[in-house]
Amino acid sequence: MGKLIDLLAELKSNAIDVVLKDGELEVFYDGEDLDPISLKKIVDNKHELIQFLKGFEGDVKTYESIPSIPLMENYPLSSSQNRLWLVSQLEGGNSAYNLIGVYEIEGLLDVELIESTFKFIIERHESLRTAFKETEQGEVRQFIIENESIDFKIDYEDIRSKNGLDLNTIIKEQCEKPFDLEQGVLIRVKLSQIADSKYVLSLVMHHIISDGWSMEILIKELFTYYTSVTLGEKFEFQPLQIQYKDYAFWQQDQLKGSQLEKHKSYWTNQFTGEIPILDLPVQYQRPSVKTYNGKTLGKVLNTNNVKKLKDLSQSQGGTLFMAALSLVKVVLYRYTQQQDIIVGSSLAGREHADLEGQIGFFVNTLPLRTILENDDNFIGLLNKVKDVTLGAYQYYIYPLDELVENLSLKRDPSRNPLFDVMVDLQNAFGVGKEYDENQSIKTFDIKPYEVANTISRFDLHFNFSEKPEELHLDITYNTDIFSNEFVDQLLGHLEQLLTQIVIDPLVPLAELKYLNHDEEQQLLLEFNDTKSDYPRDKTIVDLFEEQVERTPNNIAVVFEETKLTYQELNEKSNQLAYYLRENYAIKPDDLVGVKLAKSDKMIVALLGVLKSGAAYLPIDVNYPQDRITYIEQDCKCKVVLDEEEMMLCNLERYKYGNENPDPINQSGDLAYVIYTSGSTGQPKGVMVEHSSNVNMSLDQIKTFGVTQNDKVVWFASVAFDASISEIMMSLYSGAALCIPSEETIKDKEAFVEFLKQTQSTVVTFPPSYLALLSNEDISGLRCIITAGESADP
Repeated sequence: MGKLIDLLAELKSNAIDVVLKDGELEVFYDGEDLDPISLKKIVDNKHELIQFLKGFEGDVKTYESIPSIPLMENYPLSSSQNRLWLVSQLEGGNSAYNLIGVYEIEGLLDVELIESTFKFIIERHESLRTAFKETEQGEVRQFIIENESIDFKIDYEDIRSKNGLDLNTIIKEQCEKPFDLEQGVLIRVKLSQIADSKYVLSLVMHHIISDGWSMEILIKELFTYYTSVTLGEKFEFQPLQIQYKDYAFWQQDQLKGSQLEKHKSYWTNQFTGEIPILDLPVQYQRPSVKTYNGKTLGKVLNTNNVKKLKDLSQSQGGTLFMAALSLVKVVLYRYTQQQDIIVGSSLAGREHADLEGQIGFFVNTLPLRTILENDDNFIGLLNKVKDVTLGAYQYYIYPLDELVENLSLKRDPSRNPLFDVMVDLQNAFGVGKEYDENQSIKTFDIKPYEVANTISRFDLHFNFSEKPEELHLDITYNTDIFSNEFVDQLLGHLEQLLTQIVIDPLVPLAELKYLNHDEEQQLLLEFNDTKSDYPRDKTIVDLFEEQVERTPNNIAVVFEETKLTYQELNEKSNQLAYYLRENYAIKPDDLVGVKLAKSDKMIVALLGVLKSGAAYLPIDVNYPQDRITYIEQDCKCKVVLDEEEMMLCNLERYKYGNENPDPINQSGDLAYVIYTSGSTGQPKGVMVEHSSNVNMSLDQIKTFGVTQNDKVVWFASVAFDASISEIMMSLYSGAALCIPSEETIKDKEAFVEFLKQTQSTVVTFPPSYLALLSNEDISGLRCIITAGESADP
């Protein structure tokens, strides 16, 4: 059985479906011919496959015909449609779920015949004239619009003489215009004539009534019918035995049956325990409500490496898709240090023989969860991925939305449920295949027209395309979260990991190198270049504000659920600076005490004091009261920023602008005062100028290689000078400053979990605390600095 499951999984990953109908095998694929290797495997195992598929007694795999249901006023939605309807309502009906096909056509076209052909197809497929409305009972149902009630028109425009009219802008507007699901006829066609015998056809359908396979069916039927009429040939399509409404009714009936209980049980067991959230390093703060702005970057992977990867996967009984998925999971693991990773993958959902020629939303998305161990190598991971993928294929029928509902996941409006990364593989024989080569259709030629993608439904979508002699990878990414530079680097790192893996697949994943030669050389040269020329006239505020200009949308501070970008942190501290100047007549070398617990508010306070022109004095709220009183009296602060004072400022902050205040400090002015412990008498204040901190912090950034991709932990007490190093080392470099609470630091297990959750990379530990941690506890850290105490050899 294992051999047959492996074979079916391999075929499915190549978008080849083998089904049982009337006791015989039927094979479904896209393209003119089935590739000979797959065909031979099916023929060689025909008898075993028939017996195997017959063994699923009572399961939908026996492929009993889907019955046509009686005519009704309205019909139920499929599970996939239900999910998409809900998303559409929550997200405001945006155009993220418009499916787009754009084609360049060369040859004379009869515009009226093109329009009548579309009308014929809309009449043939009820899904294309379906509306979605809520009934009085509050249930969303499908309403089929009678063909006589439809006045479908294509939007034809002759732009041959319209100089300066941008075709791409026309297409973009057409593709991004939202549909009204309640009105129905969720298909839109634009035909732009760009030359005497040259056109661009833009075809848009809403995903709730279509999918990638549907787009191909539509294009095939469009030009088959159009060509036959043009040439005067008699041609008739095979009548559709069922419509999408019949499938939706049948599917909902199947979900009520006991035969699907084992499918539900499988998926429930796959997602026991805490559901992980993949926390990739982002360049911009994640919007509070999910957005769909996107872009796509791609590259062709090294041919020799791809061949070796295929051979490696086959040696383990796996497929190219399984190997590609494993490769993606490696890069996600190395980027996040998370071992429990869930990604999604699309399945055509047309395993039933009756669904082959249907236009509709059949795609099911499979959540694929893999848990890595510390010592896993690629071979081990590949076998885990293979097991998970085979299991998912065997129990694919259970809908994703049913799983999400049963898991009772807390909805996060900024994310997709369960996963934010998709991985798919398409190939020359698979559904979803574009017209990669020009297609000659007797009277004209058609080829795809390249349009820049502006939509991303996920944070990242890794889309592998297998073509003759090469494997192409496109990454579609959310541009509100990731930068172009990050994704370009991600593509390079993924190929670098591929190179390492095919050289030695037994190397532990944690030891694989993903930096390329140039990146390694850059780090080595910068790390070993000890010559230091630091700015002599810069203040702490100057360096921070320069960094804000460079990376305004980078995350600057992370504390519990709060995340502030550099821009937000700058604006909040500016308002505090104006408040201090107006209420306390601040001038250089004045002292302002800061008596707050470690938090994002503390960072706002420190910067606000410096921007006002004063120097700050950190006072640890955990000090004994008599020591706090002594410090406050000894330092003669103009004001002490405690919770009460910060609240007063917060109430008035909207009175003040958020632009940078005019600077009044020089580099030689006082920046802060740190009081000693007083172990040899009364505590004494040590004064530090701006220039001293600038020199020290810039040297640390250079020495420890801190960049904007790092996440620096603020570990030390606010009253220790080490805290200043941690804070400024992070803020000068565009990194994220991650702040654990004092309670978290005191609880070793909680602190280790904090490191994992925040994906921290740089930490300064006293030797005594470092000794408490195991290698596993700190495996995700890039740089560990230890100081402040004597260390045992």
